[in-house]
Amino acid sequence: MSVIRQGVRPYLRTLAGWTWNRQNEALKLGLTLQEETLTEMLLLRIARDCAPLGLKVRMFTRAQEKLNGADWEWNFKSAHCSFALRVQAKRLYMKGPNAGRYGGWSPSGAQATKLITDAGTDYFPIFLFYNNNKASSLFDQRPSHGFHGPSQWGCAFANAQDIEKASSNWPRTIIDKMHPWHELFDLCQIAGTRGILPYGASDRGESEEGALTTPSRLWMQPFIGQETVEQYLEERDLAGVAYFDATSADIDWS
Repeated sequence: MSVIRQGVRPYLRTLAGWTWNRQNEALKLGLTLQEETLTEMLLLRIARDCAPLGLKVRMFTRAQEKLNGADWEWNFKSAHCSFALRVQAKRLYMKGPNAGRYGGWSPSGAQATKLITDAGTDYFPIFLFYNNNKASSLFDQRPSHGFHGPSQWGCAFANAQDIEKASSNWPRTIIDKMHPWHELFDLCQIAGTRGILPYGASDRGESEEGALTTPSRLWMQPFIGQETVEQYLEERDLAGVAYFDATSADIDWS
């Protein structure tokens, strides 16, 4: 709890380091952590750490038949704003024929195109990359972004539109499109009110009043029955949905 009281950015930096280290530990023990496992463990940590401060996290998942390409939907609501993300999680493979690449993803752009199309105007489509020591020398050369060490890239994101144009699934070809995920939340002025927007929200345009516009498909409020949730996930080929209600959370968003 003391970590999150320091602010969202250092807290997310801590989670990125945790993700980086867990993958490296798993490799030493001969284990592999899948994208969906890492996502669920991160959501569990956020729920556990932030619940005492008033953040409510609801998570709904379904069993996946395919091993890779899990689509997640993340909805966030605070006292100032709301937005929704469509998240495609990819991990950096540490062993096997794809070692050093992001597995489960072809650089043809088809997967990114589908993510963008399915997101429509209701969601921000992003790729979330789980990185590790396999590319530590590459990430160590990147700017510090306010923090030190390559492990700040343990969780990194990129706009799906940028990944759609990627020529390969090697980190060196897309690292310039990535941002450490502690930059996912930016404090900004929205019609004179401080609020939270995802990185790159300005690309979505402005309203007539000059305020940045964001997708806000908060279908989880009010709560709908579990059977309906499972149907929703099945119809949209989603691995899960996470709903963050921060309307009453005592958290420093700077």
